[in-house]
Amino acid sequence: MPVTSFGSYSTTGQQIVAHWTDVDADRLANAMTALKLPGNYGLTNFSADLSAAQMSVAEIEHLTNVFTLAIGDRDTLRSDVRGRVIELREAANFRLKGSKYVRTLPETPYATASEEKLLKAIDDALSAWTLINAATNVENFTPPLLLRGGYSQANFQSDSTALR
Repeated sequence: MPVTSFGSYSTTGQQIVAHWTDVDADRLANAMTALKLPGNYGLTNFSADLSAAQMSVAEIEHLTNVFTLAIGDRDTLRSDVRGRVIELREAANFRLKGSKYVRTLPETPYATASEEKLLKAIDDALSAWTLINAATNVENFTPPLLLRGGYSQANFQSDSTALR
């Protein structure tokens, strides 16, 4: 009856309860008292502790699923925000070609870049976008700079805040 994994507590515990029940039945049939461990710990105590352990295992499984979903949401948002940095570079290069603002654009982080590099690119993008939206002296450009689908700097700020 070894505990071989986190999930085996339940099945191992149930085997112990079955065995302990048999031992107690045999002891009572032979005019002995039920088996007690030190501290007067008996089958009832063990069964209650097993029940609590089973609920904890189920809660950990639930929390693991919640955590996995959160990781998926983070990874999706990370990819989306990275894509918006790429779109910002493309839009600025097209709409502000040849202007000083193009030089302010951040480098696009790799998809697997560290959190530090991604957050730096996001901060750089927000700063550059703020400067671009304040630009009134660029020929053939009227602020604000919007990306595909009317995606604005405020949308980017909201997404980057959610990612953080």
